[in-house]
Amino acid sequence: MKAKLAATKKAKQQAKQKAESAAFLLDDEVANKSEGDPTYVLVVSGLDAGGAHDELPAQMLVDYVSGHLGGPEEIKVAARIARVVIAGDCRTPVDFDLLKGNKLSAKAQDAINGPLHELDALLTVLASSVPVDVMPGNNDP
Repeated sequence: MKAKLAATKKAKQQAKQKAESAAFLLDDEVANKSEGDPTYVLVVSGLDAGGAHDELPAQMLVDYVSGHLGGPEEIKVAARIARVVIAGDCRTPVDFDLLKGNKLSAKAQDAINGPLHELDALLTVLASSVPVDVMPGNNDP
């Protein structure tokens, strides 16, 4: 029983040392940034969230900005992104023919709200990494 407790205690100490060394490395990376390093504003348009298209490009954008995509050099560049500006057409256009009736069917409600929910999920994840500004485009509400 004592051997098991000693092994557990040793494992906890090793985990603590690894966490401290990881924090030290992150602090070194921040300290090694010179004040002359450029910062970037990423301008994106035409996300068209909620359409009948592939969601992979939008997910790759989120992964890149959050530093989960690319090699070491790309990650260093992505770390310098200070703000993301979504410059219009962030969701698919609304089919206004759906709004002509007095009551909307469940299918019509999903067609209208679906793109907004997808855009909301995308912006939530993106905004957890970097400040995001959204500018309306021609097809945006």
